[in-house]
Amino acid sequence: MLKQRVITALILAPLVLGAIYYLSTPVVAIILGLIILIGAWEWAGLSGFETIQSRAIYTGITALLMFVCYPLITQSSMKLFLIIACFWWLIALIVIISSQKKGSLPKQNNGLFLIVGFVVLVPAWMSILYLHDLGSEWVLFLLALIWTADIGAYFAGRALGRHKLADKISPGKSWEGVIGGLAAVLLIALLSLPKLTGSENISTAMVLLCLATALISVLGDLTESVVKRISGKKDSGNILPGHGGVMDRIDSLTAAAPIFTAGLTLLGTLA
Repeated sequence: MLKQRVITALILAPLVLGAIYYLSTPVVAIILGLIILIGAWEWAGLSGFETIQSRAIYTGITALLMFVCYPLITQSSMKLFLIIACFWWLIALIVIISSQKKGSLPKQNNGLFLIVGFVVLVPAWMSILYLHDLGSEWVLFLLALIWTADIGAYFAGRALGRHKLADKISPGKSWEGVIGGLAAVLLIALLSLPKLTGSENISTAMVLLCLATALISVLGDLTESVVKRISGKKDSGNILPGHGGVMDRIDSLTAAAPIFTAGLTLLGTLA
């Protein structure tokens, strides 16, 4: 499994990074949009809609929402979408904590799950495009934070993991893994921020935002784990060898992207 994951990552990562760095924002919007629509297809399946027709309808509605929202990716309009996304992830955090404490998961509500899918997928897509339009380096940095947190957590968890993070939701995650991921993210932030910001004086607020982004990425992972457990599925799909489905790969990004963008906006970095 690890070998498959590594091979898939080595193939996809250069393609993703190259597209983000070299292609224009409208082209990135189309490519990323297709990835998001595959995620929407998988999300419909996790929400209890198994037929091709029902999943196609949900994917089509998601595409329509993205088409309508694309012209709204501006500095003034993005604030509303970022607020909606931040509010949702606050709710998700409360649900995760409650589920872990109670030892039980929320009941499946297909209609509610579908609405949640829109809030998870569309603002994340918009946030990434907003960042890309202002500078592809910010999208690359966001991906670096998420991937570093994931890799650091994986190896730290395997080597030192003793205390479970949320065993009722995702038994494989540990607090030691989270700390290892945060340590790796801190190193990346300290090395990268001077070049990104054009200043050798790294602000504490920016470093904290990077750490918060890493933590929020874990929340995205746990949220999808809750949905998968409720639906009784191990993976969102099987399109990526060793990785499962597209949602299994972008769950962290769907949470981290709007939070990171909102943080940069609040700090005035994207002004």
